[in-house]
Amino acid sequence: MIIVLSQRVTKESRYRETRDALSHDWCKFIEDRGGVPVPIPNALNDVSNYVDRLRPKYVILTGGNTVAEADGEAEDCSRERDETERHLLSYAIKNYIPVLGVCRGMQMIQAYFGGVLSRIDGVQNHVASRHEVSLSEDMAVRSGQETGIVNSYHEWGIRQHQVAEQLIPFARCSIDNTIEGFAHTSYPIIGVMWHPEREGSDNRVNHALLNYFFGLSKEG
Repeated sequence: MIIVLSQRVTKESRYRETRDALSHDWCKFIEDRGGVPVPIPNALNDVSNYVDRLRPKYVILTGGNTVAEADGEAEDCSRERDETERHLLSYAIKNYIPVLGVCRGMQMIQAYFGGVLSRIDGVQNHVASRHEVSLSEDMAVRSGQETGIVNSYHEWGIRQHQVAEQLIPFARCSIDNTIEGFAHTSYPIIGVMWHPEREGSDNRVNHALLNYFFGLSKEG
């Protein structure tokens, strides 16, 4: 199964180049699940046509870069990447392809559906740290626990009153009640603020999340 992934945009000052980058963690993560990882370039003229030729089974929006809706002046903001991911989301919705947004990817989903992003107070609790999340009843049943511990690497987040109307939270940070996971009400789209690719499925919350996500495909 082909799984397409968005990529981080970086600036290489020594060569005056703009480059795409993808953590090796993602390749191992997808190969371990029997998938074929295909990174999507951020310089395509027609993203939808490119992806259509690949016929992916899943779409993953990865981490890195600040979303323009959060801070369009940020040094690591990439409007080219924003545009690429918007095309990926539109394509996935049109073709009912499951989407997983991770960290920045979740933030992009929130922005795509008209939600707001906020800089998180007490950001030290969310950057290069681990914290507890409380789970919705459905996710608690899936994981066999009401709370879990996840990694955290984000400065921007979503407060409870800011969640886009079509998105339903299934995980909240136990420290400040910010939203750590949500799912779309109609489309097979989910987002999480933590990075499952950095831990694998041994973590029971990640195990439940991945079973949930890979079960969203109409083909099973």
